[in-house]
Formats: sequence, structure tokens, C-alpha cells
Amino acid sequence: MKINQYISIKERKLLLLFMLLTFSLSITSYVSSKIIEYNSAIEQRQIDLEDDANLKEKPQFTFYRIYDERPDYRMFLIFLTFAALICYYWKNKLLISIFLTLFSQLLITYWILQWHYRINSLRPDLEGIPHLLKIASYFDYLFFTSVLILLLWQISILFRMLFRTKQESSILP
Repeated sequence: MKINQYISIKERKLLLLFMLLTFSLSITSYVSSKIIEYNSAIEQRQIDLEDDANLKEKPQFTFYRIYDERPDYRMFLIFLTFAALICYYWKNKLLISIFLTLFSQLLITYWILQWHYRINSLRPDLEGIPHLLKIASYFDYLFFTSVLILLLWQISILFRMLFRTKQESSILP
């Protein structure tokens, strides 16, 4: 759907700026996760070096790591937000942008629920903020919130477009 005739130029620019903000938050979410991974790897290396220096024997046991697919989700969400931005700005296709944003929101919801159940099964003693930060970082939650706001805004524009089209077609000559 062409949207230039249904929304004002000011709202179109504001929506574009908010889509750019959402895209930048998706990149920030990915970068912050890489920084957290790097810091935890450095911390673990320092602990290992300290244990080696103190000649402590490491306990011999096997544990199974759960594959963390959150970086894959983050990369795919960067692609989805960029594709939604391209569809909106260069192609003026609001409907495709809405579907991409909706898919992003569904993927985010699946991500949060999946990690909530995983962490709850592994560490049922965690509650509150520590539990929420094991699922995602502050930047992730900012990104999730911006995608939800963007989706609601786009849906409100779609409803306004549909109601205007319906009102125009119901007027008798």
C-alpha cells in the first residue's frame, strides 16, 4: 500500500526516525552481547590463571552447555529491522514493513519465553532482576520495547488507512 496519501509528512518522518532508532537499538543489542561475552571469557581466563598459579587441582567433571542461539536471533532481528526500514522508506510499502515488524515481535517473544523456561528449569532459585538479566540485557529490553511500539504505531496507521478507504467508498455521488 502506498502510504503518502494517508499520513502526514511529519508523521512519516517521525515513523522513519523511530524505525532508525529501532534499527540502531538492534545493532546496540548485538554489540552489547558481544562485549558481555568477551568480558566473561576474560574473567574465566583470569580465574583459570589464578587457579594454575595457586596450584589448585581443577575438579574433573563433565557438564553440558546449552547452545545459546541468542546471537543468531540478534543477527536475524538486525536483518528484519533493516528490511522493514528499507520497505518503508524506499518502497513505501507499509504492509510488508508491518509483516516484518510483526515477525520480529513474534521472534522476540519466542526468544524471551524460551530462555525464561530454560533458566527457570536450570536455576529455579533466581527471581526478579537477576532472572530477567539472565534472559536478556538492558539493551535487549529497550530493543524489544521499541519493536512493540513500532508495531503498534504501524498497525494504527494501517487501521486509519482502512477506515479512510472505507469512508471514501461509502460516500454516494
